[in-house]
Amino acid sequence: MQVQLTLSYIVTTDHSASSYGQPVLVNLGDEMAYAPSDSVELYSGWGRKPAALHVQRIFDWRQRQLSQGECTLVESFIKGFATV
Repeated sequence: MQVQLTLSYIVTTDHSASSYGQPVLVNLGDEMAYAPSDSVELYSGWGRKPAALHVQRIFDWRQRQLSQGECTLVESFIKGFATV
């Protein structure tokens, strides 16, 4: 399953970096995958932070546009940061 967060990023379990069903954040431009705790700057000016914090920021304004299943997948990615 995958969720299109922005034009550039998805959260998915359909990537080789995903293990045991844990979703990863994937940059569609270069196919780089990030775990929730990976430090990354998604967009210029956002600062370098754990991927889960950036995904939470996007999820906050996209949540109403997503299905329940999509929300569950994104929430699973975000919660993955808390378990690291």
